[in-house]
Amino acid sequence: MTVTLPTHAEFKLFTGAELEIVRIEYRDPEDGHVECDILNEHLNSTKETVTVGDRCACCNKSIKYSAGVYIKPLDFIVHIGRQCANQVAALGVLSNLKLEYLKERHVSQKLAAKFTNGIEGLAEVVEWCSTPKAHYIAKDIASKIRQWGSISEKQVELLFKLHANAMSQQSAEAEFTPTASAPEGRVTITGKILGFKEVENDYGITIKMIVRIDDTNAKAYLTLPSSIADKADRGSHVQLTASFQRSKDDQFFAFGSRPSKASILA
Repeated sequence: MTVTLPTHAEFKLFTGAELEIVRIEYRDPEDGHVECDILNEHLNSTKETVTVGDRCACCNKSIKYSAGVYIKPLDFIVHIGRQCANQVAALGVLSNLKLEYLKERHVSQKLAAKFTNGIEGLAEVVEWCSTPKAHYIAKDIASKIRQWGSISEKQVELLFKLHANAMSQQSAEAEFTPTASAPEGRVTITGKILGFKEVENDYGITIKMIVRIDDTNAKAYLTLPSSIADKADRGSHVQLTASFQRSKDDQFFAFGSRPSKASILA
């Protein structure tokens, strides 16, 4: 199907209610890369974009900064260069957008890519730095790569170390992810003691312990039985019977009481 694009004069006749900026773009004249910010995800993914290559749909000139504009009466998106868009009253908002930051972002990404591609594995580490779980120091170092295009050898080593530690911790967490809910009622469990806590009450000091239950990796918090108090240590493998009540906030955590028949297995 042949689509007839509106002329510049016809664009000026559209009202603000008929046009919407879906995305803003910077096109690198050297490598053709398009750096883009999407302002309306739904329209961007569901509406067709009618293009004339890398040229403005209004004046047919090559464009560096542009907007993807949805024309509601025609039900498609076109690319409008910044100069033409600023002459369309309904698109006056584009003149208020600092589009130069798109170019700055692209340039910093090119600098970072040039540096990271020269060091095996660094690109993957820098990509990890942008994730929510990345260490704040790693995020700061990665930002310097984007800003300056390089970092020191010691900073590279620190990035790899922080990444390795994070991956190791992630693997450990995945290994012990609970596979079933914590126990309820009076049952016998076996598990590993993860730690102890002293709790003071009206009767003196009581030693509590946290046990990670075998097979399910659920956790239980209960009093350290006196029968194994002199032998139990962090990492000890124990077996005991107790009355458990599952936490209301965490199905994988239970509180135990009245422990008995406790023994150290390993």
